[in-house]
Amino acid sequence: MLNRTFLPLHDRLTAGYHVKNYRLGALKRSGAGRAMFLIERKRFFNSTAWVVNTIIGSILIAVLGVAGAAFSGRLMKLIAETPFREHAAVVITASLLFCATLSPTTSCAISMEGKELWIAKTLPVSARKWLNAKILMNLLLVGPSLLFAIAMLTVFYRKLLSPLSIVGIFALPVSALLFSTVAGLYVNVKMPRLSWKSDTEVVKQSGAVLVMMLVCFALILLTGLPMLLIRSDWVQIAASGILLVLTAGVYRYLMSRAEQISRNL
Repeated sequence: MLNRTFLPLHDRLTAGYHVKNYRLGALKRSGAGRAMFLIERKRFFNSTAWVVNTIIGSILIAVLGVAGAAFSGRLMKLIAETPFREHAAVVITASLLFCATLSPTTSCAISMEGKELWIAKTLPVSARKWLNAKILMNLLLVGPSLLFAIAMLTVFYRKLLSPLSIVGIFALPVSALLFSTVAGLYVNVKMPRLSWKSDTEVVKQSGAVLVMMLVCFALILLTGLPMLLIRSDWVQIAASGILLVLTAGVYRYLMSRAEQISRNL
């Protein structure tokens, strides 16, 4: 349904008309970082395959928050009668973790530029701002819906959660989102696919997207099992700290070698 309706809707929203007596009254100006982000946003929404393949995570997160709140009474009663009562925080965290890291846009953001990559290289903009725009795109796409779902679930299921587990439910999915965003860009830098005929080849068939999917599944497994086995709310806090350290290390690597990365692509 999204695939069939997005492109016509996008065409209607972006369509315009020209008049013969057009005059330029004012020219908007923005900083280099904002300009690179606007270019990245336009490239993203101009690709139906890219939107459909990556926006599903944001949709699932929003549905999770709304559905969890709407059926909170029935679910809490059901959970209270089963052994899953002790694992309510684990289930909520794992669900949010899966949706937040499902398909980051950064795993194919560089590849999507394809043969037009020379434009980004010739612009008088630093490579750091070029890379940061791609990171910001994924964070703004997934971040708001993730925070919305966290707020809804922690409010409606607060009777099953301890104060420390609520902190973990917020910290771990957000840390995982940051990690998957930066790691996706790193994987795409190492495995770019710049020669393609259709954007579907990049979004669904490129090696970087496949590797990042495996990384995200491994991330869920490596964080979910300790939470189930150890049964301590501190596990979520510790896992969040580890992910933040890894994220900072990968981000520092990308920023310190940004110009070299741009030249070598």
